[in-house]
Amino acid sequence: MDVYEADPRDLKDINRIVIAAKRHWGYPEEWIQQWLPDLTVNESVLEERPFWLLKSEGSTLAVASCASLGEGLYELEDCWVDPACMGLGAGKKLLEFVLSHLQELSAKELLIAADPNATGFYEKMGAEACGFRDSTPEGRKLPLYKVVF
Repeated sequence: MDVYEADPRDLKDINRIVIAAKRHWGYPEEWIQQWLPDLTVNESVLEERPFWLLKSEGSTLAVASCASLGEGLYELEDCWVDPACMGLGAGKKLLEFVLSHLQELSAKELLIAADPNATGFYEKMGAEACGFRDSTPEGRKLPLYKVVF
């Protein structure tokens, strides 16, 4: 398994994994449709921030991206694993790459607004709970985590 920086040719794979991973958790289709505009990655999003893909034998297994918030602060915008690969170490390998990359950039902190189903993963990866963030639909809150470098 190797990590590659994504380019526009990868958009189909990126979006396939993002949507499949979100659907994997059994959310109502109405919610998925509400989230689609924020979940969908297009060329302009790809230009705004780096995306990394974890691939094995030409197949994309996982996707991640980070946004710089300035002054050494970053936010994990995307961290998605193909449901067929969940629990097999793909997410761990990709997030370890992201954390290493951010350390090279002298990052101070990484914020993560986690899907509630992924909290155990982030805790195992060393992230600390630090609050909640409002989400949609109204009244839904996402657990907020941080990794301090």
